[in-house]
Amino acid sequence: MKNFFLKMKLKNKMIFLILLTTSVIFFAVIVYLTSRSRSVEIANAKDLTESTGKNYANEFSGYLNYSMDIARSLAHNSKALVEAGDPQRVVLDKMLERTLKENPEFLAVWTRWEPNAFDGLDSAYIASDWGTLSGVFDLNFYYSNGDIVRYVDMTTDPEEEEEIEYGPYITIPKETMREALLDPYYYSFTNKPEDEILMTTASVPVIIDGVYHGVLAVDIELESFFDITAGIELYESGFGKLISTDGTLVAHPQMHFIGEPAYEYIKQETEVIEAVQEGKPLIITEHSYDLGEEALRIYTPIQVGNAPTPWSFTLEVPVSEIKAAANQRLIIGILLGLLALGILFTVIWQIARYITSPVVKTTDVLNTLSAGDLNNVKPLEIRKEEDELAQMAKATNTLIEGLKNTVSFARDIGQGKLDLEFNLLSNKDMLGKALLSMRDSLIKANKEEIKRKEEDKKRRWATEGYAKFNEILRYDNDDLQTLSYKIIKNLVEYLDSVQGGIFVINDEDENDKFLELTACYAYDRQKFLEKKIMIGEGLLGTCFLEGETTYITEIPESYVKITSGLGEEKPSSLILVPLKLNEEIYGVIELASLNKFEQYQIEFLEKICESIASTISSLKINIRTAALLRKSQKQAEELKAQEEEMRQNMEELAATQEEMARKTSEMKSILDALDASSFIIEYDLNGYIQKISDSFLNFVGMEKEEVIGTHHSDKIVFTREQKKEYDHFLQDLRNGKIRKQETELNIKRKTIHVAETYAPMFDQNGKPYKIFKIAYNITESKMAIKKLEEEKKETEEKLKKCFEQKEKLQKRKNKKNI
Repeated sequence: MKNFFLKMKLKNKMIFLILLTTSVIFFAVIVYLTSRSRSVEIANAKDLTESTGKNYANEFSGYLNYSMDIARSLAHNSKALVEAGDPQRVVLDKMLERTLKENPEFLAVWTRWEPNAFDGLDSAYIASDWGTLSGVFDLNFYYSNGDIVRYVDMTTDPEEEEEIEYGPYITIPKETMREALLDPYYYSFTNKPEDEILMTTASVPVIIDGVYHGVLAVDIELESFFDITAGIELYESGFGKLISTDGTLVAHPQMHFIGEPAYEYIKQETEVIEAVQEGKPLIITEHSYDLGEEALRIYTPIQVGNAPTPWSFTLEVPVSEIKAAANQRLIIGILLGLLALGILFTVIWQIARYITSPVVKTTDVLNTLSAGDLNNVKPLEIRKEEDELAQMAKATNTLIEGLKNTVSFARDIGQGKLDLEFNLLSNKDMLGKALLSMRDSLIKANKEEIKRKEEDKKRRWATEGYAKFNEILRYDNDDLQTLSYKIIKNLVEYLDSVQGGIFVINDEDENDKFLELTACYAYDRQKFLEKKIMIGEGLLGTCFLEGETTYITEIPESYVKITSGLGEEKPSSLILVPLKLNEEIYGVIELASLNKFEQYQIEFLEKICESIASTISSLKINIRTAALLRKSQKQAEELKAQEEEMRQNMEELAATQEEMARKTSEMKSILDALDASSFIIEYDLNGYIQKISDSFLNFVGMEKEEVIGTHHSDKIVFTREQKKEYDHFLQDLRNGKIRKQETELNIKRKTIHVAETYAPMFDQNGKPYKIFKIAYNITESKMAIKKLEEEKKETEEKLKKCFEQKEKLQKRKNKKNI
């Protein structure tokens, strides 16, 4: 059997293997489908029913949540009115009416507020609708015969308020202080039983600072949900129904069931009630009262806002219809499989015949290629059909052409033609990639050789530059102007610039340091200019201050111009390099060029500037040393002349000292006399006590440590005018003026009046350096004056009373005479 199969033609092998494999797979699939079709169909039915249930639940949820969102928005806006501090019930009135107009599907929009929870109405509005501010009020807008009716109710009697029994649409949000979706209930806006409508209410409480103030609500009509459930089509007998938290049928395809309890005919009642009330999904299979047989029932929860009363949408599908659909699909699958098996045999025979012919031709070409004979290989004929055989022929022809191109490319690389392009057969063309890699390696080697030569050229250029400028700095370092000119001239020429300048710090005056232009050069000519740049001024001053190289290619129009006999031109680049040595900056070099400065030129310039800074540092030290030497010689001569003058001055000084000793003794006697007869205090210019006489300390009963360092204003009882003029008073003393005044002091609960004279003390330059005060105790005279004033005032009061009594007696006398 094995040898027979090996000797078979390719076409017969294909037919045999494909038919054998297909038959085995076909019968295995039939067996598998028979055992799995029912369970798969039930699983699919569950998925379909669950998906359909979610879609319809989302439709119901969208409408109910929209109603809850409207109520929440009204509650939020009402809360904002109250929190704003000026609530207007007119605004609330219009807000509810507009909401009902914009949502005609609602039955009513209403609100109820606690006593005094919504104040701020105007008197006209009170008189017309609301009565007084106290009490509970309800405001209701509802549709009646297509028109919006406004209803207002007001309860002002607290006892009457306690007797009223409110429905759950008010009690639930008030007690739970949460959003609420009520269980369905019948209600009539006309109070007529025949007008009752099945409805529910979405209500949102108004909570401010944790206190219940009122409720905003929307009434929703539920009978319209019948149209949704009546339109559900799932299998032949499947249907849906909507159940509220308390088990009331809100929607059902049979109208007479709406409003009835839903749990009466459910065996697993406890499990279903728990799932509905807790908002959990549930899938069960049990006997259906509505269908009269076993059914698949899926409960999908509907959560409305954050209300604790979820509803549930239920879909029921008969299990018999699910199994029937599975059996029908199985029979159809078997018949189609047998038909497909017969068709497959015919197609496979044609395919095998169609494939084998081009495969034989392709094999011959590949045998020729395997021998490496590219000259005698012929391309395959490509069929018009765009199938795999045509693609195989195209691929073979592409391979032939690619191999020929590869051989030609390899030959060109060997001849040094590295700039030729080569197209890969594909991203997986390993031979082509190897050739391209070899070409790229050769190109890279050539570029590296060119780069190495360029680097060698730059290094030679830099080395020659270092040698050249080191020679300049070594032999021309005795004059700053000459050295600066030679440096800038050679830098401009060596860096192929057009002009440049060297600025050196002038620090002869420590308080007035600036950058001084010591030399500049342009177009092979020396320019003699006087230029002074302050530190931090412009680009040069900033470069000096920051100590970093500044390279600019976008130069402002007015900064610099390159001038020649042909006219003016703005440079292409500008570089400023600080002359820095050991973090100390001695100046700045500025170069302008019509070309861009290369990085190696910038690095060369920065290193040269370090050497220039070192040379300028040494040069400035030498200049200072020479100047100091000349100055010391001059000072020696002056010192000799001053010695004779000093001898004469010493003799005069001795006489002066004797006179000063005599005057000092006299001054001490005067101060001692003043200290005994008056109070003496010395202050600094800020008003703090530095020295105080013992007579004053004894008078006030204080120690010197308690007083020294305290401020002049301490213990002083200011008059209103003195308080305003106090700063002016101190400033006058600092300016050298003498001031006199009378001051009231409060020391240890003792009031003292003193007459003070303040005199500034001057140093040898005529500037005040402290304040000297002499004070006299005038407390007794002040008290005597005060006592006289009080006696005067008392006398005036007595005189006034005498005159008043005299006037009364005169009036009585005149009346008696009349």
